[in-house]
Amino acid sequence: MSILRKKNGMKNKLLYIIVSVFVTSSALCIHASANSSWRWVSETRPYDILPFIIALTLIAETLAYVFIAKIKRPVKVFAVVAIANHLSFLAPYIIGYFGYTGEMTYTFDYALEHLPYYTIGIDYFLVTILVEFPVIWFSLKNDVRENKTMRFILTIIGANVVTTLVCATAERAIAYGVW
Repeated sequence: MSILRKKNGMKNKLLYIIVSVFVTSSALCIHASANSSWRWVSETRPYDILPFIIALTLIAETLAYVFIAKIKRPVKVFAVVAIANHLSFLAPYIIGYFGYTGEMTYTFDYALEHLPYYTIGIDYFLVTILVEFPVIWFSLKNDVRENKTMRFILTIIGANVVTTLVCATAERAIAYGVW
């Protein structure tokens, strides 16, 4: 009975940590442009390197689930990762396109050329976790050995943290702009 309490206590602590990180991070996403205009300095825009970002993310996350979480079905893992990543990729653009009020705020072309839309940022990461985690979890949880559930949860979060940081760094190094 005490082992069961320890497991539930660990899950509750992990849940509290995840919720705390989301709440804190979302509060830090607010910025002011001070009524100035954004302009891209580089010839390359974030959407120009998107195919490389997608390939890197799909490969890295698939390898993480196969080798770290020990899921023995790499084709299924790749398919699930591809679906989850595409869903999480579309979510921030849909939110940004329609705004938080439900009304269209900018055209998609205007947003890509005139707004500081890096593809990957902290808000993108939060949406990624909120969208990808349930897709990956519910699609692959039956392929995870019973005693490896916590490893799987941490792999989902860790793989997304690492790929987000690597891709955001690469994106900002290649495509940059100023206010």
